[in-house]
Amino acid sequence: NRKVFGEVYFVREQTLEMIDFYENEGVLFRRKKVMLSGKLKGDVYVYYDCDNPCDLVLNRLWSTDLKKRVWYAGYGSNLSSKRFECYIRGGLCAENMVTYKGCTDKSGWRSDYFETFPGNLYFGNRSHSWNNYGVAFFDPDIAHKDPVVMHLYNISYGQLLDIQEQEGKSPNWYGRMVILGISPIDGAPIITLTSETRRVESTPMAAYCDMMAEA
Repeated sequence: NRKVFGEVYFVREQTLEMIDFYENEGVLFRRKKVMLSGKLKGDVYVYYDCDNPCDLVLNRLWSTDLKKRVWYAGYGSNLSSKRFECYIRGGLCAENMVTYKGCTDKSGWRSDYFETFPGNLYFGNRSHSWNNYGVAFFDPDIAHKDPVVMHLYNISYGQLLDIQEQEGKSPNWYGRMVILGISPIDGAPIITLTSETRRVESTPMAAYCDMMAEA
């Protein structure tokens, strides 16, 4: 393995979030933990694979233009359009009785469709929004991949960032953006949210599973 010489900065979490925004983390660069000299771990920004067929299209997102269109791939409770609408428009979600603030831009998605992607859907963590039961996560890196059904919504990049904020953008929740591919409809990137590392699995509540099944 090659070594890269660089400088290490100790910064606040808020500063790191600002750098994520400027680097367009999850689109052109991905922030990941690496081992530095000794026992020190740090965050670095890694350029996406140049051989990725999505690369040319993703480069068009290299800006802070919040109006650019993307396809958000929702899974878990976001399979339900009624549930997802709470993230867009704000308001009370009847299934968990939590009120969401919604996006700054509350206009609805332009179109939507269902698609499957290889990976693994599992339930982990304990969410206060769901009575401390587990919620869905997507693992794209697992060796044994299954077809995972997702609901794709055509929204703006700014709305996606607002949704990530409401979902919880820390590495242990939904701080990782994963590029799943390019939509054949309009050539826009398909992006989903998940955790940086695989979480401890935990059982979801019945209402959560019922919402997924109905969707």
